[in-house]
Amino acid sequence: MAKTLLVSLVSDQTMPNVQLIKQLKDKATDYFFVTTSSMEQKGTREWIEKACQISGLKIEVNQFSFSDIEEKLSQYDFDIYDNIYVNLTGGTKIMTLVAYDFFKNIGAHIYYVTGLDNEYIKIFPVKKNNLSKFSGSASLEEYLTSYGFSVKKSQLSGISFEQTEKIFKAYCTINIAEHIDAIRLINSKRGKVLKEDFDNVSVFLEAIGYEPKSKNCLSKDETKYLSGDWFEEYVGLKLKKELNLSDDDIFISTELKKALSQNVKNDTLSLLGEKSENELNNNNEMDVMFMYNNKFYSIECKSSIVAYRTIQRNGEFIEKPYNILGETIYKSDSLARRFGLFANTSILTLADFQEYCQSEDSGIHKTKIREMEGVINRANLSNIKLIDKKLLKSSDSLFSILK
Repeated sequence: MAKTLLVSLVSDQTMPNVQLIKQLKDKATDYFFVTTSSMEQKGTREWIEKACQISGLKIEVNQFSFSDIEEKLSQYDFDIYDNIYVNLTGGTKIMTLVAYDFFKNIGAHIYYVTGLDNEYIKIFPVKKNNLSKFSGSASLEEYLTSYGFSVKKSQLSGISFEQTEKIFKAYCTINIAEHIDAIRLINSKRGKVLKEDFDNVSVFLEAIGYEPKSKNCLSKDETKYLSGDWFEEYVGLKLKKELNLSDDDIFISTELKKALSQNVKNDTLSLLGEKSENELNNNNEMDVMFMYNNKFYSIECKSSIVAYRTIQRNGEFIEKPYNILGETIYKSDSLARRFGLFANTSILTLADFQEYCQSEDSGIHKTKIREMEGVINRANLSNIKLIDKKLLKSSDSLFSILK
């Protein structure tokens, strides 16, 4: 049997390596990674191997030294292989330059993954039709694993999509402001039984067309569903149907964990005098994530952009509303940076931005306009798509709005 080696240059952008490994898995018999000490400390190479369920040899190089990279490549006997494939997409520019010259001289097949349109390019040997499409797609779990995340899936409510769609249509037509007290009450009881105050939410439930499983009572699962999970399920299940996605391609309401690097800048032992049992900023709740044509999409779902905080004014405690869209963008941006260069990130809300800014008081109107302009500019800088109720209502296809 012919021996075939696939060489990968390791960097923070792991998905291009995973894609080509999966594409050439039937051809490759062995795997070889050109990595660095910083990538090893992060565990990046191991994430790639785990995602692809392979193991390979590795060399660690000085990423900025031409001589070190060439010397360490020269120490390996590549003559034992009948075919060598090289993925130049990762690594530093210097790693790429040295690797290209080295492997070109020994007659390897050299590739580059574009990250666009599900394509990769054969850059050596040069031929006319050097552009190819990936024949398959990485699963969502493979994608997340390749960036160091472990996944804990949540159970859906079990409530039918037809019911969930009915609630969505109601939110798009009724005046939600008239039911704000009922919504806040359900939110405050999230994951708890709501029985004593049921009369305070009955009109709202009737307005959105939801009939409780038990008379005059909402169970723990129902308050969880009605306090926001329904919107995540609507978005996720609608996309699943539109794009004909499998359960492996789309996750709804998922907890992600990422191990910290072995070389962290801030250590709890040195700063606090004791080692923390919990890893800082390790858990992240994701509303909807899916893979489509080898592209990763993440969606944050917010039924409202207004929350309330308790403040003291004139000796009394009052509930003051505030806009949560800015902090939602901040959270989405910080996560998007950990999902690779080509991650598509969106925030969907049932708030109407124009309605939010409307006010008979011109001063309040101008203040809200300035506030939302700042939020929109921040979203643009973070490459995050904002989709409000008006946009959601404008098309039957949710995916066409996301694109």
